[in-house]
Amino acid sequence: MIPYTSKSGKPSGVIAYDYDTTSITVQFTNGEIYIYTYSSCGVNHVNEMKILAKNQLGLSTYIVKNQPTYRSKAWLDQNIFPRALMHLCNYPIKL
Repeated sequence: MIPYTSKSGKPSGVIAYDYDTTSITVQFTNGEIYIYTYSSCGVNHVNEMKILAKNQLGLSTYIVKNQPTYRSKAWLDQNIFPRALMHLCNYPIKL
């Protein structure tokens, strides 16, 4: 995944993202990982989130305000890589 550092200077709820042609995967600071797809929330939402992610600005705010429907949701397995350690290292995971 690609590390996300908001250019606004404010703390972000997003720490990493990845995308392909029809989806974007977003990892949040609490360890949750959401996958948004064209079929789950629409082309416009996914494409806007990709732009915001690439620009490193406004992705978390967009998700909070628009609440796009996600295809799936996962959490980090604390037995494999504890969340606390992940945040100390700022180490985003690869799905």
